[in-house]
Amino acid sequence: MEKTKILVVEDEEVISETIKTTLEYLEYEVAAIVTSGEDALKVVKQGNIDLVLMDIVLNSEMLGTEAADLIWKQYHIPIIFLTAFLNEKFLRAAKSSQPFGYLIKPFNDRELFATIELALYKMDAERRKARLNSLLTAARKINQIINYADDINKFIKDVCRIFSASNEYEGAIIILIDDSNNVITKAKEGLS
Repeated sequence: MEKTKILVVEDEEVISETIKTTLEYLEYEVAAIVTSGEDALKVVKQGNIDLVLMDIVLNSEMLGTEAADLIWKQYHIPIIFLTAFLNEKFLRAAKSSQPFGYLIKPFNDRELFATIELALYKMDAERRKARLNSLLTAARKINQIINYADDINKFIKDVCRIFSASNEYEGAIIILIDDSNNVITKAKEGLS
């Protein structure tokens, strides 16, 4: 099984190395360690990141909360904030970024592990929910056109188009066969 790839955004070298050692001990893969929100966005843009551990206060133009907000909105990657600060201003900024966790430094291995695992579980649940919603939307659209279907070829072509337009499929193929496995008709959409 592939290890979870984690991006660490921390501008204090001693802390980032401690986090890296802890993550590796917990059997996660540290995809990269960066010191700024701008660099975090560059790494995330390259892909292959499952989760981001983000310090809120960074020695860069961009606060961790700003970078987290962009990462969530553009890439939908879960963020866990790491901070030595717990005040209303930081908490309010963190909440607007929709984090999957908030750890106060210093934290221990068990707290980090539990927070990461819960974030990954929550993200997986959100993806499953989004997939089901997309499929339900497709089913509703198919249900609407089924009542007016008088041409089977047009109907299956429309069904393929609906599935292909959903966020869950790159395309669709439908092949209707008779009891002897002879092709009656077929349609495809979105596939080369």
